[in-house]
Amino acid sequence: MPLDPIALSDVLTARVGESDLRAIVFRLRLRYEELAGATLSEKILALIQHCDDRQRLHDLGTAVLHVRPDLHAALSPAAAVPCAPVPAAPSPAAPDASAPSFDVFRAHNSQDKPQVAQLAALLRARGQRPWLDSEQIPPGRLWQDLLQTALSQVSAAAVILGPSGPGRWQALEMRTLVSLCVEQGKPVIPVLFPGVPTIPDTLLFLQQCHSVRFQHTLDEAAAMEQLIWGITGQPPASGT
Repeated sequence: MPLDPIALSDVLTARVGESDLRAIVFRLRLRYEELAGATLSEKILALIQHCDDRQRLHDLGTAVLHVRPDLHAALSPAAAVPCAPVPAAPSPAAPDASAPSFDVFRAHNSQDKPQVAQLAALLRARGQRPWLDSEQIPPGRLWQDLLQTALSQVSAAAVILGPSGPGRWQALEMRTLVSLCVEQGKPVIPVLFPGVPTIPDTLLFLQQCHSVRFQHTLDEAAAMEQLIWGITGQPPASGT
């Protein structure tokens, strides 16, 4: 049974509880406690990524159907699985008072890092403090492990769509990011770099958010004002 990781993530997130997930993980001879992530949705993502990296998606599907045979129709390749809300997670712990605070978290394709670094420099020149994975995530740590901690330190999240397009796992990571931002009441801002006219159809959950588009260069004043408005909630002054 061929499985699409994103469709599988939608089904499990919407219809599988912790007890079911523990049973699924047990059948795969894995340890639930060793899955990355603090919330159920993060552990589901970590499990799917683990199985996909090891070419065990078929085994995962078999385990899911053994525990929840009622999901057979939902997991069939022809099934259209809508993007569903993530179950409510416990409120994140208050950030350490000694931890740095930032204005915006940025999710992006690693292949677009040069342009992302340029945007960070431009934001800093405007008094903003972007959260940079290269500065905040130590080598060897998983992105999803630190996502909730990072979001507790920022007021908004920007999803960067660059010329390289979204990577396969970036779509799942973005979906987790959006879900956590909704839970925490923080805005999600799709940011389209030059050469990206629209949000891809594979990211339908982002199309619901008002986007910022840089048409030619990253130093376009109007687009930068819109981005800072989204981050701070303060509209640009009249005439800027």
